This record gives sequence, structure tokens and C-alpha cells, in this order.
Amino acid sequence: KDNAPAILQVHTYRFNGHSPADPEHERGRKEEKAWARQAQDPIKGFEDKWIAAGMFTEEELKEARKEVLADVKKSVEFADKSPMPPVELAKELEFPDAPDTDYNLREGPAFADEVNARTISPEKMKVVQDHIAALRAKAEAGEISIGDAINLAIHEEMLRDPTTTIHA
Repeated sequence: KDNAPAILQVHTYRFNGHSPADPEHERGRKEEKAWARQAQDPIKGFEDKWIAAGMFTEEELKEARKEVLADVKKSVEFADKSPMPPVELAKELEFPDAPDTDYNLREGPAFADEVNARTISPEKMKVVQDHIAALRAKAEAGEISIGDAINLAIHEEMLRDPTTTIHA
């Protein structure tokens, strides 16, 4: 739709409770967990979709998973051995850039174009680029809504850096 923000709503299955006070036995249904892992796991869905499309091979994804798990293991070991960070660091990490940072000048990662080319078809990329151009035209004319401005920023940033995540 025009003039409306884009929202991604994700439905997930909770395998465990929120905390140790939320008992696991309430979620211990084996059949439900098996169903969730087989039919609802977004990582498995991603892998199945892109293997079927010929984008990745099972071996490529297996190797990527192995590398990621090794990185995670090293990171956890490092964190466990490290002292607690100073409390002031939280504020620095929340606002890491100078107030006058021009994000339009920030280069994306070296792999961004390759990832975008592998995951966005030329037809869909044209739709995205046309949408971005229309939103930029609204902005230049001073007629952009806050929803469209957010939508534009999200589209531009996710193309610039495909590792971008959004937390709400």
C-alpha cells in the first residue's frame, strides 16, 4: 500500500519458558516440538527454500552452520572469561555514532552486493528500486509521511547492509 509503513510480523514457537520461573514441563509436548522443528523453523524453511531454488547447496549451508557455531562457541568462551563491562558502556553502545553522522555516506559491507544478488531476483530488485525512487521523490518534494520516511530508511539500509536487523 502507498502511504503506509511496512511491518514484518513473525509468528514463532517458544521451545522453552520465558525464564527459570516459567516451567519447561508446560511446554514439554514432544509431538508439538517435533512439528515446530520440522514445519515451523524459519531457518529450516530458509534452507529448504533456497536449496530448492538452487541458490545454495546442502553442503554450503552445512559448512556455513559449522562456521557460525564455531564462532558462537568462541564468543561464548570469550564472554565467560571476560570481566563485566562498565555500566557506562551501555549508553555508548546505544548511541555509538556522533550526532552528526551522515549514514548516507557509510559504505556497506564488501559482500552486500553479492548477497543481494543471490537473494533478490532482478525483477524483485527492480520493484524495490522503483519503490525507493518513488519514496525519494516524495521526500525531495517535501511530501513524505513519517511512515514512508521510515520505510525508505529501512529499504535503503537493508540493501546497503543485508545483515541489518530490526528489533521492536
